[in-house]
Amino acid sequence: TAPVSRAYYKLQQVYEECLQHHSTINSITASKPPSPYQNHSGMDLGASPGGWSQVLHTSLSLPNVLSIDPATLAKRVLELPGVVHVRGDMACNAAVKRVVALEPFSVVVSDASMDFQEVLTKIVEALGKANQQLLKAGTSNRVLLTTPSVIVITLKLPRKSKTSIDKNLKLALHALSKEVQTMMTWVGQASPV
Repeated sequence: TAPVSRAYYKLQQVYEECLQHHSTINSITASKPPSPYQNHSGMDLGASPGGWSQVLHTSLSLPNVLSIDPATLAKRVLELPGVVHVRGDMACNAAVKRVVALEPFSVVVSDASMDFQEVLTKIVEALGKANQQLLKAGTSNRVLLTTPSVIVITLKLPRKSKTSIDKNLKLALHALSKEVQTMMTWVGQASPV
């Protein structure tokens, strides 16, 4: 299937350069070792039109991909088996309900067209609400994020000057260090599928 957007190529590059080594063919046995991600779900926040959801489905072979965005997804992405679209905000009740239903997640991605700090806050809010739902249900054997987990968030810069880039990178690193500590509390060993 042809990519639905140019954004597809950004995540495909991350996959090829950073993640694909988990699924390379063993030259001695000529077999492909299982990917540490393949038995878990993937989440694409700010998903429309669906390029990154497409990569999660096709390249990472994730059985379930939760695509959350107020806008629509391309028809050919919606037709991919296991792709579920919630049309709403990242932290809306329908999205949180689907996160809980499809956990655990081994990959969370976002290429949302919004400020990095805003998208990071929304991601933590959405995952935090889902984690609270899991805790309320008394499901101690369920985890939100698996070990290993991959989280990819693009940094959208308002201006491209060196001063602006330096300033925004410092702000992003500060926000990220705080939020990663929160996200680490949701990581655990997922039960075998």
